[in-house]
Amino acid sequence: MKAKVALATVLVPLFAVLAVYAGLAWINNVCIVTQWDPQSPNKVYHGPMRYFDVYAVDFSTATTFIPFFGFGLIAAGLIRILMNASSRNPTPTASKYFPFFLWYNPIMINLGLIGTVWGLIMIGFYPDNIGMKDLIHCLNTALYSTLVALVWVYTLVIPLRRVMQWLYKGDAAIADPQASDLESGFRKLGNATAQAGGNIGEMAKSASSANAEINNMTTAMKGAEGRMSGMFAKQNEVLDRLSAAAQAHQSLLDEHKRWMQNAAEELEAERAQRQKAEQDRNDERQCREKVEKDAQAAAKERDDERARRLKADQDRDVANAALDKTRDQLRKVKKLVTE
Repeated sequence: MKAKVALATVLVPLFAVLAVYAGLAWINNVCIVTQWDPQSPNKVYHGPMRYFDVYAVDFSTATTFIPFFGFGLIAAGLIRILMNASSRNPTPTASKYFPFFLWYNPIMINLGLIGTVWGLIMIGFYPDNIGMKDLIHCLNTALYSTLVALVWVYTLVIPLRRVMQWLYKGDAAIADPQASDLESGFRKLGNATAQAGGNIGEMAKSASSANAEINNMTTAMKGAEGRMSGMFAKQNEVLDRLSAAAQAHQSLLDEHKRWMQNAAEELEAERAQRQKAEQDRNDERQCREKVEKDAQAAAKERDDERARRLKADQDRDVANAALDKTRDQLRKVKKLVTE
């Protein structure tokens, strides 16, 4: 018992530090999520504690909340173990879900699934020209939340629960009814052996009872072994699914990258065509303006020529009038001279 108390004493600060560390990562993740702006493509987000930015891969915060909540419950359970060990009236048993609670596993899995749904919904908030960084944020939210939930619940919670229940007065078997049968069988075997010291008949009877209990324990152990094999098979199946999901994710990213490259090339070609068309329109506009200017200059020259001709006609009329007047005067003078 002292060894268990010493082990629990060592584990309390360890899991408390892990809970604080995960809690800071979760708070930093929440601060980053509050800055999320789908109208600012390819924006880089930073939290108040930039050291923890590397953990902010999930905009649903499930990836950081699940370890934070789990480590916190484990630290609280270790403190409860130490308090129970130092109590005058220690509680001999613990809940089979200790240090967690009845609906802990479904709640964690549902948080991961909610993160997946939210990651897919996030894509709809971005404009049509969503960038690669924004798409990766959405896919990370969709995949990392479920990945962390599955790994935590189906890989870490089971052994942690067994260790915690073993530390709590050795009641690690409470979570497993077959293990409880083993403990009960050992108790019955001890009672049968004690009664066997009375007489030969009682000893034979106790031996028979012990043999039956051993058979029951063997059956229980085989059942426990089968359950452990099924659990490991289920874990392997989950890991295979996660590997397939990761491969599908990578394939999706590669396909999207190729699509983005093709779209960028098409956009560049279209931009070059637009620039050429714009240049042609500018050249045509300049030609039209030059022709209009030349036409205006020619019209002005025609107007000037017409004005010059009109002035010459006026000068000729004036000269003719003066000439006619001079002729009249000459006739008058000639007439006077003749008379």
